This record gives sequence, structure tokens and C-alpha cells, in this order.
Amino acid sequence: MAAKGYDDSPPRNGIIFFYTLLTVFMLIGVKFLLDSYFASMMNAEIYEKVLSRGMAEVKAVRTKEAETLQKGSLPIEEAMRLIGQRGRGASPVIAPQSGQGAAEIAGWSQLKRDVPEAAAPKAPAAAPEAPAPGTTH
Repeated sequence: MAAKGYDDSPPRNGIIFFYTLLTVFMLIGVKFLLDSYFASMMNAEIYEKVLSRGMAEVKAVRTKEAETLQKGSLPIEEAMRLIGQRGRGASPVIAPQSGQGAAEIAGWSQLKRDVPEAAAPKAPAAAPEAPAPGTTH
């Protein structure tokens, strides 16, 4: 009825309610999808940047340590075998030794400290004198 100048049809509450619920469920669904996506991406980045590199570095350090133990003056297997056979006095390399006649060992707190001398503080430059009040140049 255009003669009245306004719409007097009943409100469509059912349609408004349906689209409101649809919007809420879609927002909740999108939130869960984005959360799972970001969680999977974060796990992939952590594995790539932290876990995989850490394992490689630890493996390299352990390999280097094993080589050092094998190539030392007395390889670790040999030292373990000697100790197992004859006890601590098995090898002069690993046997305890007396400290008599040996030079003193200085601890870190007793080491000589070489501290460079501090530069002499510079005198501040003299500030130019201000003219007396009431005088002109």
C-alpha cells in the first residue's frame, strides 16, 4: 500500500534469526579452521628452524667429541681397558701423581690483572663570558 508512504508488512523475524545463526556458526567455523592452520604452520616452522637444526648440531658435536676421544694421546677405550685390568696405577698417563716439586698453579682469582690506565679526564672548555647587563657591543 504505497498510499500510506511506509511499509506496514509484518517483520521477517524468522529470516533475520536464520541469517544471524548462520553468520555466528560460520564465524566459529572459520575461527577453528584458521586456528588449526596456524597451529600446523607453527609446528612446521618450529620443527624446521629449531628441532631439526638442534639435532644436526648435537650430532656434529657428539661426532667431534668421539673423534677427539679416539685420537687423544691415550684413546678412551685403551684407558678404560687399562683401568679395568690394573686399577688406577695401570698407566702413567692416568695414574695420580704427587704435586711435590711442581710449580704452583694460580687460580683465576689470583691471576695478575692487566688493566689499561684510564685516560685523564679532560678539563671542560671555558664558557665565553656574557656581557654585563645594560652594556652594548
